[in-house]
Amino acid sequence: MLSVNQLTFKVKNKTLIDELTLNVTPGSFYALLGRKGSGKTTLLRLCSGLLEPQSGNIYINGMDVSKRENKKNIIRILGYMGSQDGYFPRLQVMEYLEVYAHAQGLYGLAARERCMEVLQMGHLERRAEQLVEEQSASVRRELSFLRAILHRPRLLLLDDPFNGMESAQKLAMEELFAILAEDEVTVLMASQSLPDAAHLCGEIGIIEKGRIISEGNLSDILRQARSEALLYLRVCEAPEAAVAILRKEALVRTISRDGNFIVMHFAGGIKDEAALLKKLIESNVKVYSFSRGQSSLENLLEREISGGKGKR
Repeated sequence: MLSVNQLTFKVKNKTLIDELTLNVTPGSFYALLGRKGSGKTTLLRLCSGLLEPQSGNIYINGMDVSKRENKKNIIRILGYMGSQDGYFPRLQVMEYLEVYAHAQGLYGLAARERCMEVLQMGHLERRAEQLVEEQSASVRRELSFLRAILHRPRLLLLDDPFNGMESAQKLAMEELFAILAEDEVTVLMASQSLPDAAHLCGEIGIIEKGRIISEGNLSDILRQARSEALLYLRVCEAPEAAVAILRKEALVRTISRDGNFIVMHFAGGIKDEAALLKKLIESNVKVYSFSRGQSSLENLLEREISGGKGKR
């Protein structure tokens, strides 16, 4: 449904998206996670056609986003929810949605019926005649989502849809996500919350400095994060003997030593680490300390899990 190939986007001399490649298969829910400034919002804007890349290609349902002749067809199947809520404060909620329905070619009774349908889906029908400016920021956020699905898109680009939402709107949104899944709508969602992403999306991509540095399901991501971390070993004496043992281990990728302190890139898991420590001890290596460090990916995930609230 969405294919991004070697995409690059620069502003002046700053590279925001760096030869990024991404594929989101039809009907899947894919979450982008990354620090502030990592490129999440920029990538969504590029995929929506709001920005044009310096190089690379974006295809939606096989159509090149950069080709003018594809614009109308792409608009029909694409829904976009930005990080900021643009709204008309003096309009009623129903009128607000009708504006966006008209922009998608829905008019008259068909538009009004569809607007009421999505309000009912979001449990907001009682607010139809209330002014938009009277709604809380949380409700306005949900309205931004509802306007993005008015025309029944096949691909949704969502920029941090749950940011600032109260529990009632979150629950309503999760119900809407379930409906989207049943309809096999494809979703690419940028999020600052790893729990939200892991709960709703089967695939997760970690974006850093405009590149996807890791992707897969949550288990794959965590496994890769751990395998990228360094293993630290300090011995009481005879470090040469410890290094000789380590050089015979297939899972030890690199070794560096400073006195009795040894650092290695070890590709094994927890059980492999335990087996390595056991072998060192059984070989009469006097181990003072043995520990796994934290990779940059783990640092990022730890920040997301702890609920980094900073804006992009």
